[in-house]
Amino acid sequence: MNSQKDGLPTHLFEYVSSITPMINVDLLVHDPIHGIMLSWRNDKYYGPGWHIPGGIIRFKENVITRLRKVAILELNTDSLNNFQLECINQIMNPSRDVRGHFISFLYSAKAVKELISNEFVLNQDDTINDYSSGTKKWHKTIPDNLIKQHRRYIEIMKLKIDNRMNDKINLGNLNLDYTENDERQY
Repeated sequence: MNSQKDGLPTHLFEYVSSITPMINVDLLVHDPIHGIMLSWRNDKYYGPGWHIPGGIIRFKENVITRLRKVAILELNTDSLNNFQLECINQIMNPSRDVRGHFISFLYSAKAVKELISNEFVLNQDDTINDYSSGTKKWHKTIPDNLIKQHRRYIEIMKLKIDNRMNDKINLGNLNLDYTENDERQY
């Protein structure tokens, strides 16, 4: 049997995620020349689109440990460090109970050598059909097909594309009387 730190079997995870918020981290990797690195996903929860790589924090797992695992699992690098907290948001999907409520921490990190490769440069003639889940590419602009849940991060993404820093941590919608109905804007 797996330890709780390894994660739950899918059916238990889906049940737990339907009765309590999940805590996740998203990792926005940036480079002054290439822009931001996004990953393609196509699943039953978010559909096809670009997203910021991320993961759900496991029981008794350190946030930085999860960020490192996201870098390994989604970006194939174990060299990222100096993570910078950028933003905290609550995300509530108005039409879904399973995986329908998250407390989300957006971190950024500067790209490392193995991620700076022409292999990951987005070509102008790339189409949606060119990608399989997990494909990663550099973006110098915000893609139209960014998953809607990550549209809340567009201003921070633009700062990173322009090689500018965030002056302070953005508390997103934590200071608002936020409900799942507010999520419809994304």
